[in-house]
Amino acid sequence: MKEHLTIILTLFLIAGAIGCGSSDNPIDTNSGSIIIEVASIEETSVHVQLMQNGQLVTQTDGNSTIQLSGIETGNYTLQVSAEGYQTKELYFSYQSGKTILIDMGELVQIVDGIALGDGLAIGTEAPDFKLSDGLGESYALSDYIADNKKVVIVFYRTGT
Repeated sequence: MKEHLTIILTLFLIAGAIGCGSSDNPIDTNSGSIIIEVASIEETSVHVQLMQNGQLVTQTDGNSTIQLSGIETGNYTLQVSAEGYQTKELYFSYQSGKTILIDMGELVQIVDGIALGDGLAIGTEAPDFKLSDGLGESYALSDYIADNKKVVIVFYRTGT
């Protein structure tokens, strides 16, 4: 009798162990994550969009390090933007099950609709600006433009 009880108990434990191995929600080993790093922008949130074939897959906001999880194999477009900064785009292929790091570097600040560091194209209308002369007098470009007159600005180096 004791022997039968031991066999029944052993079978019960084996059946229980097999049942614990299956689940209605198995862990997805085919997806992974992408970690995006952006040079820190003080007091400005960074917006990240991940798109595939022109369709939004996921989006989030964050600071300098943002993680996107549950990403599957495929070709993606990553867009990183922040208010007052030029949007950066990156096209890449991703293999699921991996964690990759994407360093987007610094975002370029935009002032008056112009990305800092970019010059104006020939023929482009210059934005209005103010400059001071050697005596501290302030002059605006708009002070000199009237009746469709052309203005030429020459910068030169003074001093030693």
